[in-house]
Amino acid sequence: MRADPEARLLALCLRLELEASRVQEAIRLLASPLDWDRLLLLGAQARMLPLLHWHARHHALPFPEEAASSLRAAYARSAAEAETQATLERKVLVKLAPLRILLLKGAALRRTLYPDPALRPMTDLDLWVHPQDLDAAAGALEALGLHCNSRAPLEASYAGAGNRLAVELHWGLQQYERYRGILDLAPDR
Repeated sequence: MRADPEARLLALCLRLELEASRVQEAIRLLASPLDWDRLLLLGAQARMLPLLHWHARHHALPFPEEAASSLRAAYARSAAEAETQATLERKVLVKLAPLRILLLKGAALRRTLYPDPALRPMTDLDLWVHPQDLDAAAGALEALGLHCNSRAPLEASYAGAGNRLAVELHWGLQQYERYRGILDLAPDR
């Protein structure tokens, strides 16, 4: 069974860099009858609207003005949120600098693969912390006004009033073994 054209368009645009054949297929789909409300809903659910805006700008994808306007607005919201998140991220990283930590998941991808942080929406900042530094990390986050609101066997989530970005401390990585080999990136990426 073939996916509907809205889902096919989103699947084509999942990559940051689009080959010419993907751009041509996207242009062909954009010329066909599409359910724009469905496309925008699916794109929002997949947190892809800023990326669609990116492709529309960089590949001159012919979105109708109403959809293009929605994509611009989603990108603007994501850019503002990314700036707010970057401020908290800097504070957290400065406070935790003496400790053994690593950025994980979305924050690491946002810094290494994306030319614009707005293209990678995030809801939390994932950090691995050495198990021996866990108490110091918790104290540092509490000094920033963040409080533990959930704890699992290998992670804890911290949030504070007015912060929509949670800080997730991970002190074990066993739960990420399932991702091994999924992202085969060149060493320079």
